[in-house]
Amino acid sequence: MKTLIITCGCLEPSKDGIGDYCFNLAKAIKLLGVKVVLVSINDFYVKSFREETREDIQLCRIPARNSWQQKYRLFKNISETVSPDHISFQYVTYAFHKKGLPVVAHQFLVGILKSYEVSIMMHEPWIGRSKEDSLRHKVIGYFQQIIIKQLINGISPIKVFTSNIAFSRLLKENGIQNKVLPLFSNIPFSKNALQQLPQLFNENQLFLFEKSLKIVLFGRIPFSWRKEELVRWLKDKNVTIMVAGRSDQDSADNLRHEIKGLSAKINFIALGELSKEQVSTLLQYADAGLALTPPQILGKSGVVAAYKEHGLPIILAGNNELFLETDVTYLEQLDKLSLDISLDDQLEKLKRKPSYSGVQLIAETFLNGVNGLKEAKNAYPI
Repeated sequence: MKTLIITCGCLEPSKDGIGDYCFNLAKAIKLLGVKVVLVSINDFYVKSFREETREDIQLCRIPARNSWQQKYRLFKNISETVSPDHISFQYVTYAFHKKGLPVVAHQFLVGILKSYEVSIMMHEPWIGRSKEDSLRHKVIGYFQQIIIKQLINGISPIKVFTSNIAFSRLLKENGIQNKVLPLFSNIPFSKNALQQLPQLFNENQLFLFEKSLKIVLFGRIPFSWRKEELVRWLKDKNVTIMVAGRSDQDSADNLRHEIKGLSAKINFIALGELSKEQVSTLLQYADAGLALTPPQILGKSGVVAAYKEHGLPIILAGNNELFLETDVTYLEQLDKLSLDISLDDQLEKLKRKPSYSGVQLIAETFLNGVNGLKEAKNAYPI
């Protein structure tokens, strides 16, 4: 492979997780000698078609405000000009339609992609896949499943990827063969980052809590997770919870009040949105990372990937997601800290593991997968 297009919905830095994933993957693939062009097809952060270069990677950004006929012509022209050996389609249903039903978008996308060798990374399948989901989500999910199958049949990709075992089995049960390609972290391990720790805390007028168990929570905070069980699990331990990043559904201030209402003994620090280097500093300083993603689909979480690549022990605090037709034993959970087992009985799991960079391993695995070659020699850590 000499030339690759990676396409997704949006490429605004630090505003779209899939866009950041695509950019970091592109940089890693470029280091392997492949020319990469990134294309966003439904970008809400540009008002007109824009070409730009970012860290020596070419980007073509098509505005969301354009009609799909206009998007089709622009994307077709880009594809014909680049003449790629392969197109990697990074897919999330809601990236192409705000209600998650991109029927029109699929028609135009199939019209272009069916003429090329394509692989699809299915970051998220249909909603309504769990027993706990509402009837409304199950109905939407039913139609999403139909249009996703039509999309795949129309494109005839040489490979479909997804990020975790649960999604993989769900897709296979519905006739979509695929391969697991785990996510890597968008937060690289920053060497000598701990030297910045005093400055980071001084800027926020905070104190260091060296003698406490330091638990970091980074990224999205959903409304519902096992917070009451977490507080009971921590009991009388000297604990500091450090929250960083945009909070999304629930705010850090709300969480502070909720945690303090459950236990006045827990220290709580909200650091807000930080740079990647500062987040790496925090992850290196912490003793454990708090994962609010359902344990069954840890592999879809970039936050969990960041914890793993920093060697950070992981506490599973997300609600279970019970799949409708999937029963999976999740072996990768065995080395995680469970709220269903006392902390004192799991102290050996609080030991750090070596840090590593996942993006280069995944870039190699991706290229080998679409080229039909053997898997990369270095297995991705589970």
